[in-house]
Amino acid sequence: MFKKVHLRLTMLFTSVTTMIMIIMSAFYLYTSHRSLYKNALLSFQNDINTFTMSFEKNNSVSYDWLLNLQINYEYLFYIYDNGIPFRFMHDTKNKSEQKLIEDIRYYYHNNITPLTSPYKAVHQEFLYKTDRNNFHVSIITIPGENSISEIFVVHSLDMIKEQLRMLYLRFGIIIIISVAVLFAFSWIYTKKLLMPIKESQEKQSQFIAAASHEIRNPVNTILSALGAMEKGSLKQQKEFASIAEKEGKRLACLTNDLLTLARSDSHNFQTTFSRTELDTLVLECYEAFLAPAKERNIKLSIELPEDSIVADNVDSERIKQVVAILLDNAISYTQEGGTVIIRCIQTIKSYCIEVADNGNGIDDTSKKQIFDRFYRADKSRTSKSHFGLGLSIAKEIVKLHHGTISVFDTKGGGATFSVTLPK
Repeated sequence: MFKKVHLRLTMLFTSVTTMIMIIMSAFYLYTSHRSLYKNALLSFQNDINTFTMSFEKNNSVSYDWLLNLQINYEYLFYIYDNGIPFRFMHDTKNKSEQKLIEDIRYYYHNNITPLTSPYKAVHQEFLYKTDRNNFHVSIITIPGENSISEIFVVHSLDMIKEQLRMLYLRFGIIIIISVAVLFAFSWIYTKKLLMPIKESQEKQSQFIAAASHEIRNPVNTILSALGAMEKGSLKQQKEFASIAEKEGKRLACLTNDLLTLARSDSHNFQTTFSRTELDTLVLECYEAFLAPAKERNIKLSIELPEDSIVADNVDSERIKQVVAILLDNAISYTQEGGTVIIRCIQTIKSYCIEVADNGNGIDDTSKKQIFDRFYRADKSRTSKSHFGLGLSIAKEIVKLHHGTISVFDTKGGGATFSVTLPK
């Protein structure tokens, strides 16, 4: 499923970005197209103004002067006196150029109203198009005593057309390369974007599988006990009833843990923050676990500072739950005759509660996963009292207080869990 979503998101991102890029490029090319032709026309008109003044001032036009104009400006000049072409045209124009001026003159006389003045030279410009080429054409009309001279100045737009063609080609290549780069970037980016979702789904699947497994065990035990009660004696029925009750309580405990994590995931954790004496809270937890520690022949000790430790904005019941989880784990995973120490200290910036034991400790691999749901560092343990949810719940509670919980090796062996709450 994620492969299809990955590909679709990549295609969507690439398509949308490419479409935006094409639209912007098209707008730029359209603007450049208009600008090139507009600038070419303005330049052509300025040159025509200069030519008109020169033609008007000079009563005679020399052959060499016209030839120099044609070479320097790259314009084609066609001169007619009372409709008769100058010899200059036959000497300097090939057949295709002569055919061109005939077509232009035909178009001019049939489609454009001539602009003339009996007193001064005038000019008018228009765009002439053929199947393959476009031209800027200007007709300079110079009145004389007994004649009217017409000078056709023709400027081919092939150079502008070539510039635009190269511009389109460059943009096309840039867009193709950009699409390839965008696709590669989108593929990597969407993969990273989907990674947390994929990991979350995998964790959710693992969580559901683990929860189903943990729930199935007590349910099967209860059903087996209830089934055996029907055939057993009165004494056996009491034993099976006791087993069913024990497993029912275990199932209720698991359900409460799952509900706690569900509320955390939905940000619906019920909390009551208040001013709390942390040293008193730790002392109460210590006293509550003296009996379980004594049953397992474990020495439970406490270290508190002389001065009281008062913290603001702490949910005392939730922090008690965290300390209880840590103490329960420490006592459960420490061999008989071992030692568990709980201490509470404060620094300039934070409060710290530590629970240390001298058990077997936790390997580095397990330290990275110890706070994952349903994870047990010692999978070979036969005890059913722990589901692997306690540390996950503790982590969520500490996170709710904007604190941190971590584990490190105890000096001399064992593990130490440290809860740090910011002041």
